[in-house]
Amino acid sequence: MIFRHLLRRIPAAKHRLAPLGTFRIGSIYSDFPRVVGRGNGAFTLTANRSVSFRWFSTQFDSLNVFELESEDDFDDRILQAEQPVLLQFYADWCGPCQNLLPRLETKVNAQNGEVLLAKVNVDSSVGFLAAQFDVTSVPTVLCFRNGDIVHRFEGDVEDAYLDNIISQLKEENSENDYENFKRAHPFNKHSMPSLTELFEFSATDVVLIVLFVYVVYKLFFKRRQVVFPDQDQKAVVPPLKKQDMTVEQLRRFDGVADEHICLAVCGKIYDVTKGRDFYGPDGAYGELAGHDATRALGTMDVKQVRDEFDDHAGMDASDLEDAREWQQRLAMKYPFIGRLLAPGEEPMEYEVAAEQTDEKSF
Repeated sequence: MIFRHLLRRIPAAKHRLAPLGTFRIGSIYSDFPRVVGRGNGAFTLTANRSVSFRWFSTQFDSLNVFELESEDDFDDRILQAEQPVLLQFYADWCGPCQNLLPRLETKVNAQNGEVLLAKVNVDSSVGFLAAQFDVTSVPTVLCFRNGDIVHRFEGDVEDAYLDNIISQLKEENSENDYENFKRAHPFNKHSMPSLTELFEFSATDVVLIVLFVYVVYKLFFKRRQVVFPDQDQKAVVPPLKKQDMTVEQLRRFDGVADEHICLAVCGKIYDVTKGRDFYGPDGAYGELAGHDATRALGTMDVKQVRDEFDDHAGMDASDLEDAREWQQRLAMKYPFIGRLLAPGEEPMEYEVAAEQTDEKSF
């Protein structure tokens, strides 16, 4: 059984952006800050902003679209479901969720029961499922088939993408019809004499025919692997060597001029290339790539990013504390590259420093 977590909302005295939600998932998924995304962005889950909630679904729950109410409900209606199931994590305060969920409900209801949609409000009693499946932003959709996750996507995607996902889930599910037929119509050995008499087949002939059909099925009707657009393979980007950078040098690593994506927080630079979905040119935090993001993250306003060196003047103690929390989370997840240099500051030679450390150890 899935381990249950305690959900709680923590009010705060300061509001930077509204309306924003708050969400905490257990002790593992602590504060996840979020900023306003652009386009098909997603909100990251946080625990340091108060919210006001509103229900926005445009349709009532049905047999094809339903809200999960308990852990047993998850086991029975998703893990044991015969049809493919889309599991959407959403929040009432999430703008992209308000756009995606009604469209997804309409498309699933149009499938006449061939595909189901389950909904999980991250602020409800079953919101602990978000931590179980490593969901850190909303909206996030997981695609289940036969109890297994076959695909996931995040953010407010376009209708064409949703249609393609649903179409491929239905196509793959139709290949299970042969197995369903065998379970519904088990072979009856008592019918063998009448069949043999009618077609004048011997028992050996019947066995050979069955073997032939089985071989043909395995060779030509073997299940194909579903390949989803832009999710099958991702190019491996070589690691970036440690180096200190000026503001001008950092600006190059924005995911466009260079395949690497770096950003600086509190004077430290991190390689966030593996988080391209969030920090890349089309991500919710794309404006932070190649910049000092301290002020933007501390004030929860991506428009505060500056192209020139920022000495963080004007940021109060609370803003700086929020920025330091961001820096600690980035340090746990992404490689440290070096320091962001102030004008006139000299860079450090990291390879030389490493050799000197090795010599002192002998």
